[in-house]
Amino acid sequence: MKASFRIDSGVTTDATGTLTEYEAGPRMAKAIGFAVGGLVLGGVFIVVPLVHLFTTWFLPLLGFYLAWTAFNKDRTFTDIQGPCPACKADITVDGGRITPTIWDQCPACRRPVQILIEEA
Repeated sequence: MKASFRIDSGVTTDATGTLTEYEAGPRMAKAIGFAVGGLVLGGVFIVVPLVHLFTTWFLPLLGFYLAWTAFNKDRTFTDIQGPCPACKADITVDGGRITPTIWDQCPACRRPVQILIEEA
């Protein structure tokens, strides 16, 4: 995958990394597992005094939130490597979920670096 690093002054450098795409079937199965797990755990805590006031609504909501995020995670990037536009040191960004703006910090000079993913 082609990418680039950009700092706040607009200077960019080329970078490379790994793009992982997830299919819809496994994402849906994981999402259903989170939703059902939240409902089941919320139901289990109905019989626990005082704790049921919090967990019976929190755990299902947490399960649905995790289901939503798991289903929407269709691509991630890992190990983006290239020179920092500010200090020219070779840096590696661990990666994560692809969002409209991705920022990280250069470990050498501590400047904020924007990661630009080039769509193929």
